[in-house]
Order: sequence, then C-alpha cells, then structure tokens
Amino acid sequence: MKVLLLSILIFSSSILFSQEEPDPVKHLFSVRDLYYTSGITLYGFENGTLPEFRKLAPTSSFLNRDLSNFSEKNGYRVSNGTMISAIAGFNFRNKRKNYYLPSPQVRIGFSYFSSVDITNTLTNNDIRRFDTIVYNGQSIYLDTVFNSRYKMEHHSKQLRLDLSAIFRTDRTKRWSFYGGIGFTLGGALNSYTNIQFHYTTYVDSVDIAGHPLDKKAIKNGKDSISSESITNKNGICYSVYFPMGMDFRVGKRSALLRHIHLFYEMRPGFYYLSIPELRHYRSPGMNFGFGMRIAID
Repeated sequence: MKVLLLSILIFSSSILFSQEEPDPVKHLFSVRDLYYTSGITLYGFENGTLPEFRKLAPTSSFLNRDLSNFSEKNGYRVSNGTMISAIAGFNFRNKRKNYYLPSPQVRIGFSYFSSVDITNTLTNNDIRRFDTIVYNGQSIYLDTVFNSRYKMEHHSKQLRLDLSAIFRTDRTKRWSFYGGIGFTLGGALNSYTNIQFHYTTYVDSVDIAGHPLDKKAIKNGKDSISSESITNKNGICYSVYFPMGMDFRVGKRSALLRHIHLFYEMRPGFYYLSIPELRHYRSPGMNFGFGMRIAID
C-alpha cells in the first residue's frame, strides 16, 4: 500500500512540474499599445504689449501709425488651441523573462499643437455730437461714434517629441485608470503675427447723463475690416505635464473589439515658449483630449 501511495505521489509531482512555463520573451521591451489623441489646449500667457508687437511686425503699416490715443489690455489672457498626438506605449519584461510588466509603461511619440500664443487689442472711441432733440421735456443727444480697434495675435504651429511614463490599474479589466509624468520638447514650424484693423461708425442716442437710450441704433452703422500678416522666426517650446485618464475597452467578447479602447486624458502642467524676437513665455496650462488606444496584447 505504501509503495502504491508513493508511486501516485511521484507521478502527480512529475505532472505538476512538467507543465509548460510561459514562453520566454526575447526583447527587453515591446510595443504593447498604440495611442491616437485629439483635443484642445488652454494656456494663460501674459498679453503682449504694443512695443512687443512692433518688434514682431516691424513692417506693419498699421502699427507704424500714431497710436498714442489708443488703450490696450494688460494682464493675462487664456489662450486656446488644438492638439493631436500619435504615441506608442512600451512595456518592459519581468526578471524571469517570461512576460511584460503591465506598469510602468513608457510612451514615446509626437504631438502637434496649433495655438494663439500672445495677443492684445488696441481700442479708441471718437465721439462727436451732431444734434440735440427735446422729446417730452427730455433732451436727447445724437452722437456719431467712430470706433477703431486693432487686434494683434502671434500664432505658431509646433511639433514636439512627447515622452511620458504612466502607471495603470488592471489593464485586463474593461475600465482602467492611469496617471504619471510627461515631457515634451520641440519647435515651431510656422510662426507669424496677424494684425486685424476693425473700423466702425454708428449713431448713438444718449440722455443728459450719457446713458444710451436706444441700443438698437448702435447696430445702424458701417463696418470695415482689413488685416495683414508678418512671418516670424521659429522658436523652441517644451513642457512638463502630468497625464491622468480613464480608459474603456469597447469589446467584451469580440476578439477584434477587445483590442480597441476609448479614453479621455487630461494633462495639467507647465508650458514654455520661446519667441526669438521677444523672450521666453511660461504659463500653467491644461490639455484635454479624447482618443483611441489599440492594445497589441
């Protein structure tokens, strides 16, 4: 009986230890995911001043005029733009060299940005009274308003190398969440300054205190718009950001759809831009993007 039990034990052990180990992985790392993202960007760069825009557009026929009677906006302004990115996610093998670790994942690719970097507006109102009407004992003044406005913007399109490392919850689940740190570095491809001149005339009716009486009359005027663009030098740009997002697997049973994921990602961070004619600009900012992830495994 003891011999029989010993034989069964040896046979069972041989079966247990003869089970196949996972296939060894040959490479130190492998592409496990492909990402495509499209979204918007928000920055808070300081408004450009009139002397700065004159440096950006030294040949401008608009800005070379006497603008001493115009007022400009100071402080900071939220600037927005668009972003698209194509990124590959790399995972590293474990110490036993038999599978790839789910986290951390290193993502490397390129991101393209298009935005208004700095801006400002110059305004001037020239009001000329041309008539007075007495109606029911009340004096109504008719004014002709000549409104001049210069809108100045510096634009750039940027291509950047995008590198990040993220840690993800269980990637085998239908929903997963992730976060990490990232860095971008690149340069502008097409920088230019656009200046738009908007001239409006209209008749306004006001009371003795100067308050408008008929706002509809403001619409009865003439508008003229003209613009010019000046090409600028291309500078460098970089950022440090903190990606965080949530991910949803589309398919539950389909072998094809199980590899397709939809995700939403936010990137709060710090953004830097060099405008060669001026200086470096820095600002906190945020990127918001929706995208698709193709899981290789």
